Amino acid sequence: MLLPRLTYVGVISLLFFGLGQVLIRKQSSDFYQSSLKEQVGDLTSYFKYKNSVLYGELMDSLTTEYDTIDILNIINLSNQLNMDAASIAAIRDHAFMQGIDSVDVYVYYLVMTANAMHVKVTDVDYIILKESSRDKTAVNSKSNASGLKQFVTSTAAEYGLTVDSIRQMGYKQQFELIIAYWQRVSKTYNTNLGNVADLYLATFQPKWLILDGNAALSQYAYNQNYTLDTNLDGKLTKAEFLARLKRGHAKYLETLKLNYKSNKKLNFVKK
Repeated sequence: MLLPRLTYVGVISLLFFGLGQVLIRKQSSDFYQSSLKEQVGDLTSYFKYKNSVLYGELMDSLTTEYDTIDILNIINLSNQLNMDAASIAAIRDHAFMQGIDSVDVYVYYLVMTANAMHVKVTDVDYIILKESSRDKTAVNSKSNASGLKQFVTSTAAEYGLTVDSIRQMGYKQQFELIIAYWQRVSKTYNTNLGNVADLYLATFQPKWLILDGNAALSQYAYNQNYTLDTNLDGKLTKAEFLARLKRGHAKYLETLKLNYKSNKKLNFVKK
């Protein structure tokens, strides 16, 4: 009689296990749609979360090189650096729903980069989003520019790299390279890159940092970026670029705000 009883218990256990897996998957989907603040809350709820199956799923999603980075690391870092936690949460939400690789690793080094440059996290994220859609392996089919910041061949060579090698880098290496590039531009043009406009000018056309609004792209550069020509007059000036940037950045911030409040998937339009 013992064997049938064990079998009966086993069947019941399997049924409960199966139901539990369904509930866990549902909870996992709901969980990842919530904000960073809602996911973690206080440390008590965090450690309950850390011991759950969901924590294991999150850690499995990270690359082995950086498998110690998780939500708590991001929270501790943002608190330590006095960064805007709500913005970081909104960025993480959008990046996760976008489906980027190892979202917590991306956000962690994004925060580190913003701190190194003394700018807002949203300033850096907006540029990365527009340049590469946060894809560290992105490559431009026309110019072969690669990586998060879209380094071109000549710029990569200045650092002893190739665009192929940049695409093979992880988030940490690419963000360190971005910091080095921005700091070099800042020193070269003797100007502080203190906001999203300065950072994007340094990224897109560094010499515009010291030129007036009438400065325009060369014909070759225009041919690579003609889609940015808002008034379709056959040229792209600094003033036109900055006006487009201002509109795009405002839309980005509003989208993050809405996304953080509603947790609905809203898409950005890549340039």
